[in-house]
Amino acid sequence: MWRPPKEPSLESGAHHAPELQVAMQRAGLRLRRERATEAQAELQESMSGRWTRTAQMRDFLASLEACMPPESRSAAMGAWLDWARRYVDQFDPLSDRGLADLRRNAEILVPDPVDGEPRDSDEQYWRDMDADSDATGHHFRSFTGHLDR
Repeated sequence: MWRPPKEPSLESGAHHAPELQVAMQRAGLRLRRERATEAQAELQESMSGRWTRTAQMRDFLASLEACMPPESRSAAMGAWLDWARRYVDQFDPLSDRGLADLRRNAEILVPDPVDGEPRDSDEQYWRDMDADSDATGHHFRSFTGHLDR
């Protein structure tokens, strides 16, 4: 007959055993890596959309500038065009800033030794606690919370 895994007793102090803490930390790291990996597709779609939008904005600015030769532009219009170019550069996912963001996000895909380690038999139970309840999930997050920093 199947029985749910035994939850460590808070009163017994068993939940502080170093082996349990390490196992929960590894499980938390795996869970965070899995969630971040799943988010990569969303990130790619967002960056692709921003790249397309950036190209449209640059085309618009080029057309606008073509309609207004520099000698016919007011100082205000020149200032606005300068601002618009800076805005587009900040929005561009292929700018230095955008690529730096991508590099940070890509780090999660680098293989980690924890990926190949055997899972603790209670790992699914801890994952369920984390997903379903802030009260019971406290134990799992308390051991893995430092991984978010």
